[in-house]
Amino acid sequence: MPVELALVLRALKKHKVVAAIIALQIALATMIVGNGVNVLMQRGAIQRLESGMAEDALLVLAAQTMSMSEENPALDTIVQQLSTQAGVKSVSYVSELPFSSRASEHVFSANPEAGEGARLRGHVYMAGPLALKTLGVQLLSGRDFSSEDYPSAAHAAGQQAQTVILGQALARQLGVTVGDTVDMGGRMLRVVGMVADVMPPVLQGADDMGRVAFVPMRSLSPLWVNIIVNAEPQMRESLVATSLEIAARHTSRSTSWRAQTFTDMRQQYFRMDRIVVRLAIVLALIISTVVAIGIGGLSAYWIDQRRKSVSIRRMLGATRRQVAAYFHVENLLVSLPGCLLGAAGAWYLSRLLSHWLEMPPLSWPALLAAMLLMLLLGQWALWLPLRRQIRV
Repeated sequence: MPVELALVLRALKKHKVVAAIIALQIALATMIVGNGVNVLMQRGAIQRLESGMAEDALLVLAAQTMSMSEENPALDTIVQQLSTQAGVKSVSYVSELPFSSRASEHVFSANPEAGEGARLRGHVYMAGPLALKTLGVQLLSGRDFSSEDYPSAAHAAGQQAQTVILGQALARQLGVTVGDTVDMGGRMLRVVGMVADVMPPVLQGADDMGRVAFVPMRSLSPLWVNIIVNAEPQMRESLVATSLEIAARHTSRSTSWRAQTFTDMRQQYFRMDRIVVRLAIVLALIISTVVAIGIGGLSAYWIDQRRKSVSIRRMLGATRRQVAAYFHVENLLVSLPGCLLGAAGAWYLSRLLSHWLEMPPLSWPALLAAMLLMLLLGQWALWLPLRRQIRV
């Protein structure tokens, strides 16, 4: 005895209030859970991104407070002494690092005079000698910076760099290669190398990967730079105290230093993302539980009101499976419009969240996952009261 669609629709029309309440419950849940799943997918994908650097080998030393009037050309001395420590492979310094709150952006153009080519915003790493080697960045083509690319110590403050190394994504989007010239905020720089995609200091999304540039910099003072140490992974923890001692020895007492591993920086940077993910999971579970209880209660009432018709169908030869199939089809016809209505609401809510909170827009996989979850939840919530009823 196949399920007759006309009979199902006639029953829904008769019990349209209950059907409408179930559909609205599913629509509201789809709207909220869809955006929750979207946050889970987006934040999870960003947290899994590789920085493109030797995270397991890096130690970062940075001055937290320092008098702006202090003229202490101690950076080279600190770098040299750190280089002599056991387990240290190389030491350098950069202006910014991934997983930090500081970032420097510039507009890049391949051919600004002709008014052609893309104009893109990219993050800039001001890099000291041996910075790429110390960071563990992979050089794909061209060369690393040489001593000629860096200004001399006597002209470190006034002489500007003439060369640049681009991230692979930025070079591809600009349409340039090694040997070409790019404009960086009004400065013409010659591309001498290209590196594998590296994470920018402030990561908004996966599309930002590789949109970076390295520019040679020579600094005399530890102020506003990050001293980076590439060491044996098992030696990093012991080097924390040593690096702090060396830095304090060559700067005034008013200077406060902080040393931490690159791994710890990643953990701290994504701490809020992990909290947001947990909150999204809890919210999705609460909403799903409330909806399941609501659908289960309404379904139990709905089925109980039709106990007589169920008994008659059983007496006419309908099996338990056929009766269950009838109610499951009926539930599906109620849930599907609710999911579609909820999908429209989820899209509109996503636009509001993107505008006011700068959250990522709703993706199709997240929306489809939420709709499928709600359809399955509706079927499961129906199963318990239906199972008791068809035992008659």
